[in-house]
Amino acid sequence: MKNTHVFTVCLSVLLSTPLLARDLSQKGVEYVPKGMVVENKTDEVKIKTANGGIVEVEFTRDGELDEASGDSVIHDEFVPGQGLLSLKEAVQQLQENGKNPSGDWSLKNSFIKGWHYEFEGIEAGKSMDYVLDAKTGKLLESKRDD
Repeated sequence: MKNTHVFTVCLSVLLSTPLLARDLSQKGVEYVPKGMVVENKTDEVKIKTANGGIVEVEFTRDGELDEASGDSVIHDEFVPGQGLLSLKEAVQQLQENGKNPSGDWSLKNSFIKGWHYEFEGIEAGKSMDYVLDAKTGKLLESKRDD
């Protein structure tokens, strides 16, 4: 009886894994307008944007957004919803603060900062790192990347 229960549990986990991956794939595309899934892992989906960028969206075990990232603020699109700024809106906020985001970006959630974007940028020929509150658009950090 005990072995039958273990077998049933293992079988249900194996059968549900592709369904979970498919669900995450669909959910990931919702965050990237006109995006197309190019890779689907257990908890991560890589999506090609309409502009040719690649956005990686990671999920928690219960299928909620955990974090997202990309290599190009110019070619990437990301719209997280949940009262958070889109990538485009976050870039505009930085530019309004006199910052020049370029290259890599990420959206993360931490205990201290809450939901926030991290960006690479350039000022006066120097590499910079920026952190922006993803709800309010407030610039939290601007420091030289050494």
